[in-house]
Amino acid sequence: MASPTAEEFIAALRQCEEHANVDALAALYAEDARTSNPTDQHPHEGVDGARRFWDAYRKSFDTIHSTFH
Repeated sequence: MASPTAEEFIAALRQCEEHANVDALAALYAEDARTSNPTDQHPHEGVDGARRFWDAYRKSFDTIHSTFH
């Protein structure tokens, strides 16, 4: 898979933030990807790990909207 563009990431993030749909974000990840934040004890691995990471991210907010400049 080619690297996702910034526009693809932003569109997928919008789906996550506006509709709680994390599948578009997870689809941008390779099977050997590792995602984490400072509160994670271990990185989330692969597409399923990305799905869990973004699901936890979205659930931590009632509403959220990111802007890019």
